Amino acid sequence: MRHIALLILISCSMHAQTSFHSSTNSLRIKITGENAAQINNELNLHFWKRIFPGKELKRINAIEIEIEGKAGFPAEIQDWRWLGRLSITAPQLDKFPPEIFRLKNLEELDLEKTDIGELPVDLKRLEKLETLIIIETPLKGTLPELPDHLSCLQLISCGSAVNIASAYRCAGLGELMIENAGLSVLPGEIGNLKRLKKIELPGNKLEKLPAEIGNLKEVLLLNVSGNKISELPKELEQMTKLQMLNLENNKLEVLNIDFSKMPNLKEIFLSGNPMKKEEQLRIEKAAKNIKVHY
Repeated sequence: MRHIALLILISCSMHAQTSFHSSTNSLRIKITGENAAQINNELNLHFWKRIFPGKELKRINAIEIEIEGKAGFPAEIQDWRWLGRLSITAPQLDKFPPEIFRLKNLEELDLEKTDIGELPVDLKRLEKLETLIIIETPLKGTLPELPDHLSCLQLISCGSAVNIASAYRCAGLGELMIENAGLSVLPGEIGNLKRLKKIELPGNKLEKLPAEIGNLKEVLLLNVSGNKISELPKELEQMTKLQMLNLENNKLEVLNIDFSKMPNLKEIFLSGNPMKKEEQLRIEKAAKNIKVHY
């Protein structure tokens, strides 16, 4: 397949602008009017086949759609069945588009600034989905069972009205981010996610971490900044592969960690905690090979 290095920019009407970015093999569509038919025109396969003849069309592996106004979700997205990534920004979109289920090869789904309140109970039908990112979307109810191959889940500023218990049953997760979600309790079930390498829980209301977090032997990064944690469990020392620990803006007066048991720890972030100077000096002395940030 010949290499194409280009940017195609098409303004089909006053309502839409479409561009193809060869560096990411992505199609970006921005709709600023209320004409739903115009959105479908932007995704018409016959139109794109004239630009990318034959198999070249399948070079477009990602579509990013931004919808301003009341235009509905484009039904013709279901014809792009080979897509690997779909990103949707649509503040007035209030239901999960069923057309997405036709995308059998979808590996990443991003929902940003939508009004979708609940995800479909049969989300597992997206069998190849590996990454699910939801940002500034007011989820409520119960998060459905997640696809078996999901390895990355990010819920960012989605409110505190959703029950995320199913996330702790998703055994394949390698990355978990729950940010600004009002999370007050991290259940012990998180210890079942043995494949986790990154845990990011900033901006929540956690007062402690469960002892079961010590079961997560593969974690490289743990970020619990911006919580209310005043003491760490001793089991944290069992996370022997941990490289970066972010504890900024919590309520830690003492850091009760034996650094000798965490040989791969390289950086600790501690600013914004009520630690006295004596404790800071003790930590610096004990953490000889670790970069400590205050």
